[in-house]
Amino acid sequence: MITIDSIQSAIQAIDDFRIEHSAGLTDDVKAKIRDLASAPSPVDQCVNMAEFLYARRAELPAAANDLGAALASYCAQNGWHGLLTDNRGQAMMAVMLNDAGALPDGMIIPESAPEPRAEYSAVAKQDVPAGLPLPLPDQAAEAPTGGEVAPGQPGL
Repeated sequence: MITIDSIQSAIQAIDDFRIEHSAGLTDDVKAKIRDLASAPSPVDQCVNMAEFLYARRAELPAAANDLGAALASYCAQNGWHGLLTDNRGQAMMAVMLNDAGALPDGMIIPESAPEPRAEYSAVAKQDVPAGLPLPLPDQAAEAPTGGEVAPGQPGL
């Protein structure tokens, strides 16, 4: 199993998987993984990716199960987004390792596997307007209008 011991190594493992295994994935899976990997929060990237890989584990290569197992375990160890509740993350890890044929000796598969959450999102999706955000109405009066120095900023 991949070793994930930090948020940086988790994000690197996701990036490595995308680079090394994208050629063998269907277009819809590639698009979903790309979307999940672009979440602004690295915690959300890890949790959402673990949930997606777990839900689609039957149709993905063994490397996806390996990544998903490592992410689920790491997220559970950190108590992120409910993966510690009812031992969900560790149970997901055991199921994915078993499916990949890599279950370590002594690791027990749960009697009932956690229900997949294929469309799980750690945060609710929001529509974000294109382009840069405009200042809020109360900030507009304070915004510099070119050539001016914003309050509290040193001059040139």
